[in-house]
Amino acid sequence: MALAMFLYVLLLVPDSSSAQTSREMFPRTSDLGRAVIEYEDDAIQVVAAYNYSQRNHDSRWLLIEVGVTTRDAMRFRSEDITLVTPEGRTVPVASQRAFTKDLERTRLVRRNASTTRHLSGRIGSYFRGRRSEYFQWFVVTPFEGIVTDFFDTDVHRTAWGDLYFASPTGAWTDGTHSLVVQGPHETRAMLPIDLD
Repeated sequence: MALAMFLYVLLLVPDSSSAQTSREMFPRTSDLGRAVIEYEDDAIQVVAAYNYSQRNHDSRWLLIEVGVTTRDAMRFRSEDITLVTPEGRTVPVASQRAFTKDLERTRLVRRNASTTRHLSGRIGSYFRGRRSEYFQWFVVTPFEGIVTDFFDTDVHRTAWGDLYFASPTGAWTDGTHSLVVQGPHETRAMLPIDLD
């Protein structure tokens, strides 16, 4: 009976070593809120906010707000940003075409997320002394503006906007995903995206 009780208690107590090991996989990151994470080194700073998607990821679409700045002038294209699932599958940022092809669902995610957006378009506030520029990779209607597939950054310029990822399986699993922002040469940021 005592052994059974001991095993039961072990199951209830979270394994702090696995949580620590998980965070050790993401050096140079800091939690800025419940679902806001920052990566910073000498070359790049990235802030990602995913308040809505952290708890609402049982559909195909995942929304992550992101801001990026760099010491040197760099250009980032949509293929430079990926999400790696806990199973090791790499998912690229969705295309505008895929986004509009599933407009009923993407519009629903955008509308539902509007009430929980942590930064409400002010992700640039995490980057002091820099000019913030919005990049627009996704639009619902043509009246929202022109879609681009890149953004530029440098020591005076921060780019921010929304990233949408489409799950190949139709939903996102719980666990720690990795948001990877790959710049030229050795510039790379990897941030934990914890979905629960």
